Amino acid sequence: MTDTQVDSPFRAQVSADHLQATITLRKDADRSAVTPGDAVAALEAAKVAVNDKVAARVQEYIRNVVAGRDAHETVIVAEGYPPTEGQDGVFEWAEGLCPEQEPDPAEEEGHHSYYNVSNFVVVHAGDVIGTISPPVPGKPGLDVHHNALNPKRAPREIVLKENVDVGRDQRTVLARVAGQVVFQDLELRVIDVLDVPGNVDFSVGNIDSPSAVNVRGNIQDLFKVRTKKTLTVGGAIEAAEVEAEGNIEVRGGILNRTKGFVRSNAQIKAKFCTEANIQAEGDIIIGKEALNSKLRTEAQILITNGAMIGGTAYARSGLSAKVLGSDAGVPTDIGVGVPEETLRELHEADEENGRRRKGVDKIRELIGPLLAQPKLLTQAQKERATEIMFQANQIEEAIRKTDDRIRQGAAQLSAAPAEEEATPESAGPHVTVTSRICQGVSIRIDDRVTSFVKEMKGPVRICKRKIKNHTVIAAVNTLTGSVTELNSRRVELHDEPG
Repeated sequence: MTDTQVDSPFRAQVSADHLQATITLRKDADRSAVTPGDAVAALEAAKVAVNDKVAARVQEYIRNVVAGRDAHETVIVAEGYPPTEGQDGVFEWAEGLCPEQEPDPAEEEGHHSYYNVSNFVVVHAGDVIGTISPPVPGKPGLDVHHNALNPKRAPREIVLKENVDVGRDQRTVLARVAGQVVFQDLELRVIDVLDVPGNVDFSVGNIDSPSAVNVRGNIQDLFKVRTKKTLTVGGAIEAAEVEAEGNIEVRGGILNRTKGFVRSNAQIKAKFCTEANIQAEGDIIIGKEALNSKLRTEAQILITNGAMIGGTAYARSGLSAKVLGSDAGVPTDIGVGVPEETLRELHEADEENGRRRKGVDKIRELIGPLLAQPKLLTQAQKERATEIMFQANQIEEAIRKTDDRIRQGAAQLSAAPAEEEATPESAGPHVTVTSRICQGVSIRIDDRVTSFVKEMKGPVRICKRKIKNHTVIAAVNTLTGSVTELNSRRVELHDEPG
């Protein structure tokens, strides 16, 4: 309190925040002789503004003093009021988008529900993110000196940064692009790459993103990551389920341990893979080694600086590696060209057509002679025989359509060039090995397969060739051009594919 000394029987004091002023009768003052003017003089000396309200309080106080009631008590005679601080603008998430989620009790009991807890908010282009409200301005206060007291700071509004639009109502905010919504320090933005600074684990949860995803750490066991664009992983993919419509690049390895999978509608690239299940529409590129993995692509598999040891690989357009198999003779199965499933379907369709033809021949053998002598048949027998022949015609039409499908499928088989016409460009689907092919490796090209019972040195290209008018699998030395016919056979399609 500020104490002001004046020649008055009263002492006036002002609080430190200047919101209260008090007066007190001095102990040596004659209370019967005091007047309101004495109190006002003390207040004015303390620079307290004396308005009607203050004057009324002073009058009441003087009456009490003269009457001897609480004469020496300190009494508040003037009060100000503090400023009202403004409120910053408010952003409210749209329903279901708030990042601070708890596991849904309705989900499967146990720890699995926590995989779906995510701290990231991802949206599609055009999605409503939420609503914004404007800031509420503050109001000034007034101290006992009648000086205005301004709020400490001006309220801040929500700032819409990149890739965020506001609706016509000036409240609804929408995403301009697909991506991760970030609301921080009253700034709202949509980032077109969902960035995970560490691992995909329980602190992050499963990810299903319409935008590109960048994981700086690992994708850990049993988590799911899906993106409609590209995925970059700075560490490894463990036994997780990973899918991307764009390219996937893994700077570490893929270690699915036969539990998870990695799929892409484009290219997949990794330093190495172990017990991995990898499927791509584009190239699969492995930097060092593919060990006991299952690789499948409609394009090429490229392990040009490493080895494929164990497991299976199918690449419609071809495969390149430094080494296939290992000195231990680990079974390693390679397939290029037409998928084995297509060969199996064609084989089964052909066998089914054979059975149908036998059935049609039997019908014609039995019913044909009867229809040739209609007078020997009753009307009901004629109708039944005609119906059966109609069914036979329908079966023949189905056989014809299946034959067309078989011919179309057979046309997918790459034609083997004659030895004197062969060039690298005409080789069709093939396998190129720069160092060696080990014992235990089998290579299928379309409908033919060859198995290696001893090591073959590279560099060689394994491809189909026509030698002495027979289609075979051959090894072509890419340095000398020499051609070695390999023992090969037609693919056996009676067993289920491995």
